[in-house]
Amino acid sequence: MSKADELYRATCLDILGNGFYDTDLDMLTANNWNVCQYAMLLMMMAQVAGLKAGELVHVIADCHIYDRHIPAVKAMLEKEGYPAPKVTLDASITDFYGFTKDSFRVENYQFHPFDFENPIAI
Repeated sequence: MSKADELYRATCLDILGNGFYDTDLDMLTANNWNVCQYAMLLMMMAQVAGLKAGELVHVIADCHIYDRHIPAVKAMLEKEGYPAPKVTLDASITDFYGFTKDSFRVENYQFHPFDFENPIAI
């Protein structure tokens, strides 16, 4: 085995990646929740496995914005974005079922006021 192969294997073996597939996604109401939940799940799985969290891949088959959401989406796109917040986990947790809501820390979270109703169909 070459040194390059050894380095590649060593790199791959200590990083956990994950992906998820959305067959139908309401971009305004669901995308942010889906990405945050799967990113935190990836972080949790990596931590208890003793690995680093790697790349999260999100594949969307049918992404849509409903006509009643267009004014809110346009207003959001006109705003300047903020840097992403930092999310960390309680490093002492080694059992997946040991995580609680208090195991997560979010730092430097910034947001713009959202002055729109966000009607959803049930």
